[in-house]
Amino acid sequence: MLDSLHFSEAVYGLGAGIFFLGYFLFEVPSNMLLQKIGAKKTIMRITICWGVICMLQTTVTTPTQFYVLRFLLGAFEAGFYPGVILYLTYWYPSQRRARAFGTFMSASAIAGVLGGPIAEDGRRAWHAWLAVVLCHRRHSVGARRCVRVLLHDRQVRAGTLAQ
Repeated sequence: MLDSLHFSEAVYGLGAGIFFLGYFLFEVPSNMLLQKIGAKKTIMRITICWGVICMLQTTVTTPTQFYVLRFLLGAFEAGFYPGVILYLTYWYPSQRRARAFGTFMSASAIAGVLGGPIAEDGRRAWHAWLAVVLCHRRHSVGARRCVRVLLHDRQVRAGTLAQ
């Protein structure tokens, strides 16, 4: 990314910091929204906005654009991780919760291991970072579809569960 966009390491480092600023500022409001409107709508909002920002990141040409999009990415991603943890507490009894949390947390490690080879696999014409960003966009939009159909805010709203 640094080479293809001709950004210095300082520009990239500041962009990473700006991401966490957006994340920090919007984590609590995002979780308050989760509590108010439910997990389904909140996680859909996060995945849709995250996908749009990932798509827009492919058009970045200046450091200012990079900074703005990194802040927005942090703001939109805020609340996802703690929101999912809160959501899992609704569905899993305390005896099984640690396994559910561990499975969820393992997903980011697995994504990190698989992300590099996927970016390089048959995408030699693209920059590797661009391939990863486009894959993230596609998967976040797909996740939105799954969330809309499969996710229920609470067990009482899940009509498929036996009483």
